[in-house]
Amino acid sequence: MGRWSTGRVGLLGDAAFSSSPMSGQGTGLALVGAYVLAGELAAAGWNPEAGFAAYDKRMRSFVEANQTIGRWNAESRIPGANVDPSEWDMAVIERAINGIDLPDYAGVPDSRASSRT
Repeated sequence: MGRWSTGRVGLLGDAAFSSSPMSGQGTGLALVGAYVLAGELAAAGWNPEAGFAAYDKRMRSFVEANQTIGRWNAESRIPGANVDPSEWDMAVIERAINGIDLPDYAGVPDSRASSRT
């Protein structure tokens, strides 16, 4: 999907970037995506345009690498396919495993914080 948001509506998890059950990363991507989306929206002062853009920028490469692994794995299971997993691009695999640095959003103001104190 080229965009994961429009206006004030954003997508995450399978709705945005389903990686195929063959990647083994659906739940992981959904959890990381939810964390990053919430953090980036808060960091952007709850401005949807800025928050969604930051979310996309931080997640896109990580998501695409996991989608690629899902495709490779699915293709390798086609009967008669001549696919050699040892020829898969290790840079893509590394990006799928470690391709995102999760920021610590602990210092980002929460819009509800002032009403709780």
